[in-house]
Amino acid sequence: MDRYNIPYLDRNEFYQIYMDLVYAVRILSKQGTKNLEEYLGKIMKRLVNYFNRAYKTDVKVGFTTIIPQKKVKRAPCRFNLNNGRIEFDIETFKNTMDEKKQKDSSGTYFDVTTFAIFLIDVVFHEFSHYLQIKHDGKNISEQNYINSLSFVMANYFEQSIEGDAYGLGVNMMYYFLSHEYIPKMDIELFNVHMNNRSFIGDKISQQLLIHWLCKIPFMTNYNSFSPITEIINKYLLSISKKDFDHIAIEFPLITLGVSTYGKEKNANEFVKQYVDRIIFFDGMNLGHLEDGDIDKITDIYTYLLIPKLSPFVYENLSQSYGADVIDTLMLQMKEKIDEKLKAYKEAYKESVFWYKKAGRQDLEDMNVDENYIHDKYKASINYLQKSIKIIDECLKAQSKYRR
Repeated sequence: MDRYNIPYLDRNEFYQIYMDLVYAVRILSKQGTKNLEEYLGKIMKRLVNYFNRAYKTDVKVGFTTIIPQKKVKRAPCRFNLNNGRIEFDIETFKNTMDEKKQKDSSGTYFDVTTFAIFLIDVVFHEFSHYLQIKHDGKNISEQNYINSLSFVMANYFEQSIEGDAYGLGVNMMYYFLSHEYIPKMDIELFNVHMNNRSFIGDKISQQLLIHWLCKIPFMTNYNSFSPITEIINKYLLSISKKDFDHIAIEFPLITLGVSTYGKEKNANEFVKQYVDRIIFFDGMNLGHLEDGDIDKITDIYTYLLIPKLSPFVYENLSQSYGADVIDTLMLQMKEKIDEKLKAYKEAYKESVFWYKKAGRQDLEDMNVDENYIHDKYKASINYLQKSIKIIDECLKAQSKYRR
């Protein structure tokens, strides 16, 4: 299932859920949470079940008032990985609205209707985490692989899993807006608030900033940037076998770069996966690779295989698997790098655009500025250019050898 290929959604059913949601938010904005948790909770369950039927999933709904650890702010809702359910915090709904209304001296920053639309984005963002794990987590692609790694260890605002889910949430919200599942006058109001300084404008801009930043899979590492694959795979090699096994069960794609507990795959093992069309771990065949999977493997190998190449290694691989096979793999990876260069440039431009639109307070919480965005992009381009140079050196050396 393509993550942006939205299935059929019943228009009339959603319209009623939306109208009830706006009504509940309007009441919540005027009074406390007492007696509202059950009422609003029922609407949230209807919304989640609406998505469940469309995506053929079984996401549960719960409620929580537990303050998250590690200095993470309370949020209107979260996806609980342990029990696979979305947990809502109605008190935080109320506190968020009160905080934004206090800021709204002009009467234009906060609006009940746009807040209700925002909650659709929030709910689908959390719903997306379930899709990432249960649907996408076992399907090979660079995005899914990096998502699996970022579930393991990453600064919150550098997590690919979050940037991907923010993009999916905003995409779903705009789907309902652009296909007029929502009353036209509410859509017009939303657009006005998005084009001016407002709560919805600040939040969606921040989410899209994170989304585009995460399209460049590099994270901070001792005052510089390194590929997420490099940093998190090193971490996976350092943890206990018990912890590793637990992670591998939940996120099997992490085994793409690890041959057995505590050991990274070498160049020969990466090429063996490509040639034999299998993914292996600890001596076991974990699955057969189809043609489409092979194409996605070459994408991922930009970060896994290329750092292990040299003319000497390249020659050994050519002798083991055939020069034509290895040459073809190298040329395929060069094509992927060319695509990445274009994609990262777009991600950089979009990141700068949404950075300039996002609320200042949100940016302070993220500890992101234009230098951060520029340095991250520069590190990724330098890495890709170096990768092209490595491939060219190998091809040149072997061309000379074969003559």
